[in-house]
Order: sequence, then C-alpha cells, then structure tokens
Amino acid sequence: MTSRSLARVPCGVSCGGTCASRWLTSCCAATRPKAPRYSCIPMDKKPPAWLSPPASTGSPSKSQASDAPQYDATNPEEKMTQLDSSIFRKYDIRGIAAGDAPQLTPAVALLVGKALGTYLPREFGSERVFVGSDNRLTSAPLKAAVIAGLAATGMSVTDIGEVLTPTVYFASAAYGEGGAGVMVTGSH
Repeated sequence: MTSRSLARVPCGVSCGGTCASRWLTSCCAATRPKAPRYSCIPMDKKPPAWLSPPASTGSPSKSQASDAPQYDATNPEEKMTQLDSSIFRKYDIRGIAAGDAPQLTPAVALLVGKALGTYLPREFGSERVFVGSDNRLTSAPLKAAVIAGLAATGMSVTDIGEVLTPTVYFASAAYGEGGAGVMVTGSH
C-alpha cells in the first residue's frame, strides 16, 4: 500500500486484507498464484454482465485498418518512418501528436503496435491486448494505427473504446488472462 492511496477498500478475497483497488493491487500472497498480477478479484468468479467488454474481433475493423499507414518491407524504395528517440520514456511513449512537426504520427503508432505485438508474446506469453483511448482528436487515428500494428503480428486485440485509463487496467486484469493494455491518451 502506497502513501498516495486515497482510500482502503475490502480486498474481496478470504485474506481479509485491504488494497487501494480491488482490481489493481494484490494485497495477499494467497491471491497471487491464482489471479493475474495486480488483481484481487478471484478469477474463478464471472464478472457481472454490465462489466463485460465488447466482443474481441481479433483484428481491426476495415476502417481502422485502412486509416493506418502500412509499411512494405519488401519495397526497398519505401522510406522508413523516422522515430524521435525522445518519445520513449521509462513507462510510456510521449510526444507531440499535432502541429507542423508531430513526433507521434499514425506511422509511428503503427510501428509501436508492431513492436508491442512482437515483444509481448515473446517476453510475457501474452497474446491478448486491450486498447482504449480518450476523446482527443489525435487519439482516434493513433489508436487505429496501434490496433493495426498489433493485429498485424497476430495479437488478439479488443478495442474497448473511449475510456478512462483505469478501465484499461481493469479490462486487462479482469478479462485478459495475462493480457496487456494500451491506452492512447494525451494526459500525463
């Protein structure tokens, strides 16, 4: 439990402990082997129907796939997207997404999606990703490109729509079976 926690709530498992959030923080060793990391919801219980995420398509819709730029590695004349190394931070990717010289473009987001889709299965065995975004104008094309990149690598992608960041954490913990989450947002 960190000092920044606003409130303690009952853990929801038989340990009787408390945690800052039922689905984000594991508070007892008894739940760790049975539940995904950061989860206190016993995973043998089915979540209520109103919490069910939209059905996963496994691939982006036609509009999402067509909106995202594609890179053809077999074409030697096609230029690679230049990545600004300053966008890569310890816990996130952050940069300017609009204006005359944006650092984050759909082409960059496509490459990030492909990189994640390659890295996650190899390092964590995760083949499922939940993707959410905020309602900023730049989020929709960036999210479409990330989804296209993830789907191009064979990942099972669930677009959970315009949501708050904690919703992505919840979806990946409660429904992910070891899955990951990507949030496209301008907040920091």
